[in-house]
Amino acid sequence: MKKAILLLCVFIWAIGLANAQWAAKASYPGAGRYWAVGFSIGNKGYVGTGTSDALAKQNDFWEWDQATNTWTQKANFAGGARSGAVGFSIGTKGYIATGDADSGEKSDFWEYDPATNTWTQKADFPGGNDSHGVAFSIGTKGYIYKSNSAQFWEWDQATNTWTAKANFPGYAREYATGFSIGNKGYIGTGEYLSNSLNDFWEWNQDSNSWKQKASLSVIRDETTGFSIGNTGFIGTGHDNSSGYSYRTFYQWNQSTNTWSSVSITGFGTAEGECVSFSIGSKGYTGLGYNDNGDGLNTFYEYNGYVGIDENSAVQQFVIYPNPASDLLTVESLSSTTETIISIYNMQGQLILQQPMQQAKTDINISGLEKGVYMINILGADINVVKKLIKE
Repeated sequence: MKKAILLLCVFIWAIGLANAQWAAKASYPGAGRYWAVGFSIGNKGYVGTGTSDALAKQNDFWEWDQATNTWTQKANFAGGARSGAVGFSIGTKGYIATGDADSGEKSDFWEYDPATNTWTQKADFPGGNDSHGVAFSIGTKGYIYKSNSAQFWEWDQATNTWTAKANFPGYAREYATGFSIGNKGYIGTGEYLSNSLNDFWEWNQDSNSWKQKASLSVIRDETTGFSIGNTGFIGTGHDNSSGYSYRTFYQWNQSTNTWSSVSITGFGTAEGECVSFSIGSKGYTGLGYNDNGDGLNTFYEYNGYVGIDENSAVQQFVIYPNPASDLLTVESLSSTTETIISIYNMQGQLILQQPMQQAKTDINISGLEKGVYMINILGADINVVKKLIKE
């Protein structure tokens, strides 16, 4: 391991509007639809159920492989055909709950195991029958907000038990969206008494408390959402006041609590009720409806974290040694408040992430393969990138 300290120039990581990109991927092989459900496990995405005006409620279920851009049909969802269900993943398992079946709304909860391609029923959602709620996961826990209520529930994967958490403090709503970043979950937009909303709320897993954050600049319901790193995305959706639906996307920075527009260059015609998830540093949005109300099967990848602008040096951080083999030290010459260190491979996939809690932070990189990586150091007033060589 080399002893010399190499002070690298700091490059600005251009995550914003200028580098935002959407790329069409292989279309979903099932019939076009909206109100489907999806989640990701590892480098695979999973999508199923849903309906459209021209399509009955469905129970088919498909796997998308990020590496090959191919879809494979998997075992049909065992809970039966429905739309408006919610889903999330924990570790190597995926979960689908609630939804609107031909017989009415449901409260059942199912686990999918990709290793065996099988479904197993778990403890029913205790909030009762529901559809068009919001779900996300944090660690080994899953969370569901029941639509049109204040109910917010936690499911423990280890014990298969549900626990009521602090009530959601915003308007009781449906057609909202949500995602998680770190140990926090987020719920925003939606419809309350036929009014589209733009408020946005953060739930802290550690304190079981809610806090209102900056509102979206537009009102929307029937939106879709996903997160990459410490950035959340909300897009498409309907505005009840105007009667129009939109293709627009917005990103929220957790560190600065600010919203900004996202380019939709390359994005398709979907305007609402889409399915979304993220894999590594890429986001995915598909299906939904278009301006004519047709159910879609198109599928798009968001590449907002590609591209690096090598601007003039702002020497805020030292990284050493570089090249490194086992232990890497990141040392700040300024603030480390709420700073996150993320290491990406050259394909833009997130490999390692940890908070920078003090001026000098050691990172164990012994498990990384030899090669070139990029380190993103992101904080309230910091957004820089450095190149790392793993030897």
